[in-house]
Amino acid sequence: MNRSRSKNFNQYINELRINHLLKRFADEPNLKKYTIDALAEETGFNSRKTFSDAFLEHTGFRPSNYIKFL
Repeated sequence: MNRSRSKNFNQYINELRINHLLKRFADEPNLKKYTIDALAEETGFNSRKTFSDAFLEHTGFRPSNYIKFL
């Protein structure tokens, strides 16, 4: 665990992936039409569940709920 960031390597990488996706949502409105599986693949996650859990941990929302509010 990285003591300065209070997260392990996987959590850090997942955070970078989610942040990149959030920026892409702002730049590419058509992304909100993607399926959750497609978004997971776009961001480098191997499974929908892992992506959804990482998204929830980082944003406080499930991806589908977040997209509804865009």
